[in-house]
Parts: sequence; structure tokens; C-alpha cells
Amino acid sequence: MARTLEEVRAAYYAAKNANSDLDILESTPDGTATWEIWSEVVIFCHWFMEQVFDTHKSDVENYIANSFPNTVPWIHDQCMAFQYGDELVYINKRFQYEILDDTKKVVKRCAVNEYGNFVFVKIATEDSGLPVPLSAAQLNAFSAYVTKIKAPGQKIVIYNYSADEIIIIADVYYDPMVLLADGTLISDGITKPVEASINSYIAGIVFGGELNINNVLDSITSAQGITDAVINTLQAKASSAPAFSDVSHLYTAISGYYTINALNVNYIPNVSI
Repeated sequence: MARTLEEVRAAYYAAKNANSDLDILESTPDGTATWEIWSEVVIFCHWFMEQVFDTHKSDVENYIANSFPNTVPWIHDQCMAFQYGDELVYINKRFQYEILDDTKKVVKRCAVNEYGNFVFVKIATEDSGLPVPLSAAQLNAFSAYVTKIKAPGQKIVIYNYSADEIIIIADVYYDPMVLLADGTLISDGITKPVEASINSYIAGIVFGGELNINNVLDSITSAQGITDAVINTLQAKASSAPAFSDVSHLYTAISGYYTINALNVNYIPNVSI
């Protein structure tokens, strides 16, 4: 923030007085010594430039605040800003809410991707911390909201689906000194490290992220008591798809998130004779 002329003058003379080499400069009662006149010129110029910089900064911030970038990150932010039940108002050359209310922001997960002339938006709300689709009423309101904020002619496709389903079938070799034949820890008789590790990996995939067969295998082999593993089957499908498809490497959920439909683990004791 720009300083007042008096503040600039005080700082200038404080710096001058702190330099003993300038003690030879003599002041006049009316301040008309040559060095004093030039000092006032410098002080005024310094003060004036601070005013100019402040004005420029304000202009730039104003421009940014009222700009319409229409980038993928911007669309993502706008989707997350949707307030269910509130009307958009045209303010400062854009549609926005008069009052911001986080309690009305029902879109809790969002992923935006651009392919050709289309922008694909995947959304979900939450129930007990887990992603679920928006209700029909919420989706209708969100679609109307997107129609208002998007650029003219922009083609946006909204995905609001239940989780994509996964089937995992694997042979898992375990240490019989650590695990029981069903994969339960001997130490507590409750925990199943493989199932827990796989569920943790699936839940940790970022919304809109990819399912990676190598990461599934890593989640199994990193579990306590596991010495080796082979994934025999990894399949996935959108919730509305009629059949599962094999996943040989990567799979991207149509909905943006995943749930395990079936997890079949064949536990094989790793016993060397």
C-alpha cells in the first residue's frame, strides 16, 4: 500500500540522518538549500510512483476479478462453487451468487477434462464421507447453473453416476506364521491386511483418477504377511454398463470413482520344504 507524502519524507530524512557521511549537508531555516530542494523532488517522485503502482495493482486485480478465463481449472472451481437452491445474479459482467454459503455447496467431488470441442464434467456429492451421485433435483439445478456460467457455444457434458464397479480375483501367497488360511492376522484374529490394503488403495484414488493394475498388485504385496501375489482377473464397468471388461493396465471410471463389486482372494501358504 502506498505511503503518504509525509511518511515518505520521514523515511527519506531518517535514512539521510543515519548516514554520517551526509552530516556535511547544512539545512536552511526555509529549506531552500540546493540539496533540500532536490530532496523534495526525489521524495515527491518516490511518493508519486507508489501511487501509480497502487493504481496499477488495483487495475490488474480488477481485471482478473472480472475476467472470464474459461480454462479447465476455472470450470472446475465454478462447478465446486455451485449452491443448490440459490439464484445466480449478473454482477460485474458475470453470473455469481450474491451471498456465498458453503452449506449449500452440494458438489463435493469434481473432475473436468477437455477432449476436442467437448468439456466433460464428472461430479458427485457425499454421503457419510463417500461419493454418491447428486439427486435428480440437484442435477437439474446444477445443469441449469452450468448453462448460465459456461461460454457461449461451449459444449459441456455432465456425468453424474454411481461408482464404477470392480472385480478382483487374485492368488496371494502368505506367511503362515503371520496369517491364517483365510487371510486374517493371527495376532488379532480380526484384521485382513489384503482386503484392507486394496480397499484403502481404491478409496484413495483421486476423483477422476485412473485405476492401475500395477498399483492394485502393489497394494496386495505390501500388505502385512504377504510374500507374493498374482492378479488373475481385474475387471471394471460403469454402473449402467451391461457387462464387465478386462483391465490390462489402466481404467478410468466413467463416474469418476470406484467401488468393489467382488474381491476373491485365493490364499496360498508360502511354505518351503
